[in-house]
Amino acid sequence: MTRPQLAHPPSSENAELHEKDFYGWAMRSAELVRQGRFDEVDRESLAEELEDMGKSERRELIGLLGQSFTHAIKHQYLLDRSPGDERKWRVDAQVFWRDAMSVLRDNPGLKGTMDRIVEEAWDKAKGEVFRSFEEFDVESDLNAAGIPGKCPLHHEAILSGDFLPVPPERKNPVHGPGSE
Repeated sequence: MTRPQLAHPPSSENAELHEKDFYGWAMRSAELVRQGRFDEVDRESLAEELEDMGKSERRELIGLLGQSFTHAIKHQYLLDRSPGDERKWRVDAQVFWRDAMSVLRDNPGLKGTMDRIVEEAWDKAKGEVFRSFEEFDVESDLNAAGIPGKCPLHHEAILSGDFLPVPPERKNPVHGPGSE
């Protein structure tokens, strides 16, 4: 498939710079855009780089949600195998979830692809859980531990954090200054 010829092809100097010096190309392209010298912009490379930036944000969200799911899975399904890790898994699930929601707030366009993002994050989490426990010889052993193959969480629960493990009720609450 051949690409249509641009009415004003980008300067070959700018296109060559993309291959030889990415930083230099990026700074030069930004300068050309700011100056309105669009005919000199290497449009194809610029479009590819912009797409890659979007993909990077998506990968970051998947990674953070995957980490949150990993710790939530461990807390919910595998706590009996490592009871001393309860607090760590609960806190890590919450921290990674907050970071994921920050990425989502900064990139609301990702909400339109949440089905696929959640699926990929859940698969990533299952893989991490599998690698974390020597007792699992094959990934299908996760099913025997009760860990669902597909994410059982609804988007509303994920977005609100309702799936996160909650701390156990304290028997001896800690009182702050001035409390009785």
